[in-house]
Amino acid sequence: MPHTRTTHPTPQQASEAARALASALGESVSYAIVGGAACSLLGSLRQTEDIDFVVPQGGTPNARSLLRQSANFNVQPRTNYTTYFFALPEVEPIDIEILTPPSLFKGEYTAQSPIVFVGEIRVLHPIDILASKCDSVIQRSTAAKRSSDSNDIAFLLDYIIKHEDIRGEAELGRLRKVATKEWIQYYLQNMEPDTEESWVKLGLYTSPTETS
Repeated sequence: MPHTRTTHPTPQQASEAARALASALGESVSYAIVGGAACSLLGSLRQTEDIDFVVPQGGTPNARSLLRQSANFNVQPRTNYTTYFFALPEVEPIDIEILTPPSLFKGEYTAQSPIVFVGEIRVLHPIDILASKCDSVIQRSTAAKRSSDSNDIAFLLDYIIKHEDIRGEAELGRLRKVATKEWIQYYLQNMEPDTEESWVKLGLYTSPTETS
């Protein structure tokens, strides 16, 4: 079973674990870091408890086998519970989770899915990370999870606005499938009204004050 951490890994420690993951998987696995760890790699100051990465359907056994072969990772034989161990023994290990669509990862993911590179680390395209966050935030069962997702959404909106090269019409089209005008309106009214300007800047929402 997953061990209970007494401290959160720092962004630097999460980055170290992600680099080790990239090294272990090499070019043999079409993986992508997702979730909070992806936001951290993109520059968010948020803390993350683990490193989640997605692989195409059927890709889990190969990914797990490669991690077993790496000295820095431990994969428990019966449970497949996976952790990354830091060089300093006083630093707590960080959990590693392999996700596959559709059961463990909402949304599509194949070897051809768009990614960005942070150094040598493959990260799911920020547009698609945002779409997955939009899909999950309203369904979260706890206020803490909703708050975490909302913080990630605010960060990703700002990141995408600042990086014009990653937000073509095809990318925004993928986001519109989840973040419809009705969804955004609900989100603004019930969760995070402060993000309205960002949605407007991306051309996904029109403020009621502009249409009145």
